[in-house]
Amino acid sequence: MRLPFFRKKENKNLPKYGAGSHKHLRDGNTSKLSLQQLKKIRLPKIGRKQYKFRYVSILYILIVLLFLGTLYVLFISDVFKVKKIVIESANIDIKESVERAYLNSNIFFLPVTEVEHYVSDNIKFSKQIFVRKIYPDELEVKVKEVTPKFYYLDFHQYALFDEENNVIELEAIPSSLEFSAEEQKWLAGELDTESLFIQERYFESLSEDEISNFDWSKVPLEIKQNLVAQVETQVQQKIYNYFATQETFLKQQLGEYPIIKFYGYSDAEDVISGSKIISQSLKLTEDLSKIIQDYVINIVWKNTFRAEVTLPDGKIIIFGEVPDSSIEDQIKNFIILYNSSEYGQQNIFDLRSTNFSGRK
Repeated sequence: MRLPFFRKKENKNLPKYGAGSHKHLRDGNTSKLSLQQLKKIRLPKIGRKQYKFRYVSILYILIVLLFLGTLYVLFISDVFKVKKIVIESANIDIKESVERAYLNSNIFFLPVTEVEHYVSDNIKFSKQIFVRKIYPDELEVKVKEVTPKFYYLDFHQYALFDEENNVIELEAIPSSLEFSAEEQKWLAGELDTESLFIQERYFESLSEDEISNFDWSKVPLEIKQNLVAQVETQVQQKIYNYFATQETFLKQQLGEYPIIKFYGYSDAEDVISGSKIISQSLKLTEDLSKIIQDYVINIVWKNTFRAEVTLPDGKIIIFGEVPDSSIEDQIKNFIILYNSSEYGQQNIFDLRSTNFSGRK
């Protein structure tokens, strides 16, 4: 312990400020300074401002460099560019198509909805599309597709149904089928030998003198029947040409599937919601396919009550709504007929009654 009167005297000659104020620090004499003296030592104000400016400048430069580096990584470098696209789909061609469109795209700025629309446009029968970004460079696309089952075709539109009997596609046909007044009468089942349309058709073959002395009751029945048959042939040929043209178009554009035809005009809402005719056609298609182990070539509804079914072997089976025989009963009759020797002997069968008849 140092006695008070032996305390070392302070060196009062040391300058407090100025150039010489730090000389003792440079000379290594810091041990000679007391705590009170050290507190009196301050950096010049000009030096403090310079240090602060340098610190802010360096910090600003670092922030700018960090920002530019981030932009480079995000926009220019290959870190976040799509390098791999995984597609789960039965469609083989869609993978190459999607890769051509989106490979090397920036994953941050690639909208998921855009990819979904692109896949939907390129896969005709897509039901559900799921797109997921896997950072930093992978894209996953899952496609749930529907399987087309059959076409529905009438005089002015077509519809494509899936396995769950839902409409996949419904389009109006520009070249709708049109009929004259007498043809419409025949389609409605109202054209007979005494119809005015048949008389007018007969008048066209007469001269003016013959028309003046004309008596329709004296015209032989055979001639009248032939005139009705002419209208029928005319309508059938027009319908045949129409359906043949549309079938070829649908098969080329959408693929080959069984076709259910309706000889008439249906509203789109009826087709979508599932009209009675569609339901009956589905039932016929399903039941007949189970029996014959093959596609049913053609189901034509002449009207609400009568369907003509063309089987793969070319035979025609007639079904329909009748009071004493349901569609199910007619299917049972067909099973009996199909497994009998009578089936091979005839070509056309009407199953709308229990005593069905066949025609060669």
